Amino acid sequence: MHAPTPSDTPLAEFFQLVPDGLPPRRADKSVGGVIPARALRYCEAITSASGFGWYVFLPMSFKVVWDGHDMLWTYPGVDEWLPLTRDAVQYPGFREHFDRRSAIYRPRFA
Repeated sequence: MHAPTPSDTPLAEFFQLVPDGLPPRRADKSVGGVIPARALRYCEAITSASGFGWYVFLPMSFKVVWDGHDMLWTYPGVDEWLPLTRDAVQYPGFREHFDRRSAIYRPRFA
C-alpha cells in the first residue's frame, strides 16, 4: 500500500446543503468575462489573483449593511433588517429542509 499522492486526492470537495444552487466552478483569469479587456490584458495582478480558487454561487440574493460596528442583512420577502452574526444567520427555511432530508439518516428520538 502506498501513501496517497496529490493526484490521488481531490483538491476540493463541495456538498450542496441548500436546494436550487449552481454548482461551484473553478476560478479563471477573466472572472467569467466580467473583467474589462484592458485590465485583463495589462494588469497582471488582477489576472493572477482572479485565476485562483473557486466561484461559489449563493442560491438567493441578499443585501448587507455595515455601520462600522454591527452588520445587518435582509433578503427578498423579509421586511426588516436582521443581525448578521455567526449564531443568528441561517439560510431561510434551511432547518426544515435539513430535518426532512436528514430524517432517514438519524435515529428517531421521541
